[in-house]
Formats: sequence, C-alpha cells, structure tokens
Amino acid sequence: MICVAIRRPFRIAFIAAALAVVLAAFAGWAWYTADRTIYAKGFSQREFDQVTRGMPESEVLSRLGEPLAVDENVKPERWFYGEAPIESRPVSTVIDLFEPTQSVTFDQDGLVVQVVGESLRAVSQGMSAPEVLEKAGQPQRVTPRMVKVLHYTRASQSGLFRARMIGIGVDRTVAAVFAYEFHD
Repeated sequence: MICVAIRRPFRIAFIAAALAVVLAAFAGWAWYTADRTIYAKGFSQREFDQVTRGMPESEVLSRLGEPLAVDENVKPERWFYGEAPIESRPVSTVIDLFEPTQSVTFDQDGLVVQVVGESLRAVSQGMSAPEVLEKAGQPQRVTPRMVKVLHYTRASQSGLFRARMIGIGVDRTVAAVFAYEFHD
C-alpha cells in the first residue's frame, strides 16, 4: 500500500516535469523561428522576387519603394574560388562561411588589388581580369562592383532575420540581389 502511494505522486511529478520540458522546448522553438525582420514600408516579397540584374534603379524604387537604409560605400568586384555551396535556391546560394576564402578583388580599373587564398598563388596584384582567368580559371561566384546597396530589411532583435538587399552597379542598374536568412 505504501509503494502505491509513493508511486502515484512520483508518476504525476514525472509527467508534469516531462510536460514542462516539452512546453519549454516548443516555446524555445517558436521564439527561435519567429520572424523578427523589420521591412521597409510597402515592401513586397513578390515584387522583390521580380527584381533582376540590369533593371534600372528607378524601377526598383517604383516596385519596392524607399529602402530602410542606403549603403553608399563602393563595393569592389570580387571573384570567389573554391567555395562549396551548401544549398542553392532560385534567389540565393548558401555558402559555408567557415571554409577558407579564396578570392580576388579588383579595383575600379579592373586590376587586382587583393588576393586571398593558398590556391591563388599564381595571381598577383596589378593583373587584369583576363590574366586572372588565364592563371586561375573561371571563378565559382562573382560579386560585381556596386556603388550602393539598398537595404529593404533589418533585424529588430535576436531571432530569425530575412535579409533583402539590392546592389546597384556603376551604370545605376541592379548588379546583385541578396536574399538570405539567418538566426542571431
């Protein structure tokens, strides 16, 4: 009789503790996956998905409205080698950022200003793009030169963040579309 009396409260306590753990795990998952992105006024993902390389900046602004922020620091053209995509989608490619970077950076005149990576020893500063192609071959990914980046989202706090940015090239057309998600 005593064993039964001890077992029943223990069983109830065990079930209550297990239920609390499950609820805490669910609450943590819900918090972790909640979208904490702040979007520009009038932003539409459908319109964003219609933006393509070569589209005039004015058309981007008419489709998406004013961005939350504009970064006008010039971003140089950069060629990446030796990257292994983890996942590819129609809009973006996920790259393992913990792998060593192998890249060549060009100035506005199209000459190499920086070389990073052991596999690119044959490439040196001052080379032109055709010379780099001859020495290192085709890059796996190219980030074109941009004169500004239009930021249509920003993170509000820790959690899921959906980055949506448009890179504008020297000719004032879309040079790159950036769409990725991460948790911070």
